Amino acid sequence: EKGPWVFGSTGFLQADFELIQGIHLMGTGEWLDAGGDGLDVWTSEWISLVWFFAPRVDVRLDFLKAQLETPGGPMSVTALVGQFHFYL
Repeated sequence: EKGPWVFGSTGFLQADFELIQGIHLMGTGEWLDAGGDGLDVWTSEWISLVWFFAPRVDVRLDFLKAQLETPGGPMSVTALVGQFHFYL
């Protein structure tokens, strides 16, 4: 049984390269260790292509791969995500 305090860690590391003006290539790695019995660990890697085509507006395409430990064994997720952002 877990006590009232469980210690873990979470974070990410990101690199952003501007290929040409307005076009960015980004790489991101994330992790979560919820401090449990080894089943609460999650990691993911992202590769993103972002186009800042107007002031405060961008579109992006993200490819991500995530890994999660589950009681049934490791689970892997792969996704392609398109996003549109408008900043106020």
